[in-house]
Amino acid sequence: MNWPTPRDNPPVPPRARRPAVPVLVVGGDFDTESPAEVARAVRTFPDATFVKVRYGGHSLAWNGGAFGECVRTGMRAFLSDTAHRMPDLRCGAENYRAAGAFPRSAADVPVIPASGLTASERRTVSAVLATAVDATSRRNPYALLHARLKTEPGLRGGRVDFRDENATIALDQVRLVTDLQVSGDIRLTAAGRATAGLRATGADGRTHDLTLTWQAFTAQERPALSGTFDGRPFSAPGT
Repeated sequence: MNWPTPRDNPPVPPRARRPAVPVLVVGGDFDTESPAEVARAVRTFPDATFVKVRYGGHSLAWNGGAFGECVRTGMRAFLSDTAHRMPDLRCGAENYRAAGAFPRSAADVPVIPASGLTASERRTVSAVLATAVDATSRRNPYALLHARLKTEPGLRGGRVDFRDENATIALDQVRLVTDLQVSGDIRLTAAGRATAGLRATGADGRTHDLTLTWQAFTAQERPALSGTFDGRPFSAPGT
């Protein structure tokens, strides 16, 4: 088929003048076409404006939730205004904090100041929550690719199954860190409220049963957390 054609046949001739019509282009931080590339292309139109959406990906207007509605509202306003004035688009898709680096062991996980627990128990709770949050992140409402996957491996072992028909994420001996495996279910509501019943097994073979409740998909460093550790209640504020 000889595709793509080897001929230099651009769709727009070199140095062609673009029309001086109002142009609005919205692009995301994490699109495969980077904001810098999009901005460079947009500059060829004399009356164009490029709006970058923090933490946005591809197909911004297709996304659900408040972020997608913000983009669609701005685009509708631009198109429906006979003067095509630029809307004040302040949309953002930041509903998580980047990990920076994944912890290798439970000791590498920042300790949650959970009330009513010993230092060792707080470290276990912290590692279990980190494992649960990592699994839940695969159902981030702004993630186009991960939402299609039904099974994924744990970072360092085990398996995560997504049972979307009943809003459940099942963990089977999942290891986010090398010295702790976690099994059980996480229930995730449409509003992002997560409730988990999990069993943690440490490197010494001892097991602990935990329940956890937190708000998923926020830009907080750590969400507010409540739950039980081997039947004893605890709580920790968010940051």
